[in-house]
Amino acid sequence: MTIPEPLLKIISQFPKAEYPCLNAQLDEFSQSKPLKGFRVLHCTSLFQNTLVKVLPLIASGADLVFSLTRSELSDPVAVKALRDCGYNVYLSPQDEAVMGVVDVVLDCNGSYAHLHPQLGSVELTKSGEFDYQKKPYPVISVDRSPVKKLEDTYGTAEAFMRALEQSNISVLGRRFVVFGYGKVGQGVVHQLIKAGADVCVVELENHLPDSNVVESCRFEDHALVLSLILKADVVVTCTGAENIFQAHYAAHDILKSKAVFINLGARDEFGPDIPVSRVQNQKKSFNFILKDPTRLIYIDPVFALHNVSALTLINKKLPPGIHAPDENLEQAILSQTSGFGCLN
Repeated sequence: MTIPEPLLKIISQFPKAEYPCLNAQLDEFSQSKPLKGFRVLHCTSLFQNTLVKVLPLIASGADLVFSLTRSELSDPVAVKALRDCGYNVYLSPQDEAVMGVVDVVLDCNGSYAHLHPQLGSVELTKSGEFDYQKKPYPVISVDRSPVKKLEDTYGTAEAFMRALEQSNISVLGRRFVVFGYGKVGQGVVHQLIKAGADVCVVELENHLPDSNVVESCRFEDHALVLSLILKADVVVTCTGAENIFQAHYAAHDILKSKAVFINLGARDEFGPDIPVSRVQNQKKSFNFILKDPTRLIYIDPVFALHNVSALTLINKKLPPGIHAPDENLEQAILSQTSGFGCLN
C-alpha cells in the first residue's frame, strides 16, 4: 500500500520496530482487503501515533468515517492529516441521523453505544462496557484480553510518570494514595514504589495488593480513607468507575485535602461535586497532557486487536452481548509483539 502523503511524514517518525503488529496487519490487509464493502466508524482519541492504527484500516478497503471521543482528546495535526486525505472526521459523537448506516463501530469509552450498527461494535475500554450492557447486537471488548494489560499496566503507568515529570510533581518521598488496583493501578503502584514514593492503595474489589509490598485498605473504611486523603501529597484515581469518589465520600470532606488530585480513568472518577479546576488536566485522563499519551510500543498490540476484531464480527455470527476477543487473534498478536517488537 502507498501511504497517503498527508500521513507519510507523520508516520515516518515512528520506527517500525515500535509497531510490529500494526505493520504486519498493514501488509495483510493490503492483500486481502477484508473490510471492502463495509462501512466502519472509528472512534478513539486521535493523536499522531493513532494514525499508525488507521493505516491498516485504510488498506482494508473499508468505507471509513472517523470521530473523536472528545474534541480535546486529539492532536489537530492528526485530525488535519486525515481530513487532507479526504476523510470525514467528526469532533464529537454524532447521532444516527448524521452518521447514517454503519456496519461496524470501533469504539472507545462507549462513545457510540447509542448507535445501532448492522454487525456490532468493538469496544476498547473497560469503562465503555457499562454503556454496552444489554445491547441487541454483539460487542467485543478488547479490555477482556490479556493484550490490554500491555497498555494499561505498562503503557499507562509509564505515561503517568512522564506526565508527573512534565507537571513538575515530585515523587521521591511523597505520599501517594492510589484508588484502584486493577490493570492500571498495579502498574502505577509499581512505578511509584520504584521511584521512591510512599504508596497506599484503596481498593473496592477483593484483589488487594500484598500487604508486605504496599499499605492498603478498602473503600468502605471511610474514616481511614478520609484520613489518608487528608495526609496525602497526591491522590490518583484509576478504578475505571465513573463518580466513584462521590459514591463513597462527601465532597466537602475530600476538598479539605491539600493533595494534588489526578484522574487516570477514561471518565470523571471524582464526581460532579469536585470542581473541575481542583483536578489535574480538568479531570480528563492525566496522561493526555502528553504529546503521546501512551507510547506506540505499548498500544501497538491493543490497536491491532481492536482493528482485527472487526473481522470477527463480520465472519462469525456472535449472539448479542459482550464477548472477549478471539483467542487465536490474541495469541498471534502476542507472538508478533514478543518476536519482532522492541517491547520485551
